Amino acid sequence: GLEITIIASGGTGALEYSIDGGASFQSNNVFTTTQGGGSYDIVVRDANGCIDGNNETLIISSLDDIANTFGASLYPNPVMNIVTLQFDGSQNELLNIQILDSAGRLIKVLNTASNDNSLQIDMTAFDSGVYHMVISNGDKRASTRIIKI
Repeated sequence: GLEITIIASGGTGALEYSIDGGASFQSNNVFTTTQGGGSYDIVVRDANGCIDGNNETLIISSLDDIANTFGASLYPNPVMNIVTLQFDGSQNELLNIQILDSAGRLIKVLNTASNDNSLQIDMTAFDSGVYHMVISNGDKRASTRIIKI
């Protein structure tokens, strides 16, 4: 399974959380799903029934998905300093790469072409912890987890 933690603040009173677009809510901000990757429509509402206008869709996928989606592999993982994103050359497209911390804050943005074969990303200055790399090209999107030691 997969554990999803929603971090939100503001509103009036206790907050309620949804990962299905608001079809169902719960008071606990931690969700455990039976599926791994997938698309989750995050909605937060307060005690007055006000819903955050910045609803987000969270797309979670695994390392295999970046391989299948973009012909990419990531190594070494865990990483101490430099992580390499390697492309197999099967696709020729411009990619946007975002690295987010465990709270979902954007840490780094890179743009590259998948026919560049590889991209080295310096994570030396990053704190130890779990990061998420999201790769997109406008039509497709995939993510994977990076562990910085």
